[in-house]
Amino acid sequence: MSEHTRPAFSGRQARFVEVIALCAFLTMSAPALAELLRIEVDVNGGVGSHTWVPGSERRSAHQIPAPGYLRDAAQVGNHCIGFIGDTPTMTVTLRTATQAQVTVESQSDPVLVMVGPGGQVFCNDDSNGLNPALFETFEAGQWDIYVGSYGSGQPFPFELILH
Repeated sequence: MSEHTRPAFSGRQARFVEVIALCAFLTMSAPALAELLRIEVDVNGGVGSHTWVPGSERRSAHQIPAPGYLRDAAQVGNHCIGFIGDTPTMTVTLRTATQAQVTVESQSDPVLVMVGPGGQVFCNDDSNGLNPALFETFEAGQWDIYVGSYGSGQPFPFELILH
C-alpha cells in the first residue's frame, strides 16, 4: 500500500466515526454553535448588531413611519400590496442560505416586504389573520425587511419576529 492511500473504513468503523462526529457537534458550546449559524442583524440602520440563531426567536418592537413617509409597496415588487417606508425596518445579513420564518404581530393591518440579493422580493399580507408571515429559504446576503400598512393611514405599533 502506498503512503498516500488510506484504508477504507469497514461498515462498523464508518458508523463509529459518524457517531463520534455527531457527539462532537452536539457538545459544541452555545457560542460556537451561534458563530457557526451566525446571522448578523442590524436593527434600524445602525442602532446595533445582534446575533440571531435560526430556530430561536428574535423579537423587535417598532412603529411604522408617519404617513408622509410611506410609498406604495408595488414599487418594490409588482405583486406586493400596501404601503412601506423609504428605509427598511430592519436589515439582516445572512452568511449562508437559511430557512426561516419572519412574522409581524400587530392589532392593525400590517404588510411585510423583504428585498434580498439580486433584487429578490418576497411579500405577504394577511397570512395569519391580518398579520403577515413569510416562511422561505433566504439566500445568503443582505435582506432589507420592510413592515408597512395595508392602508396609508396612521402609524401603529407592531412586533417583528424572526424564527
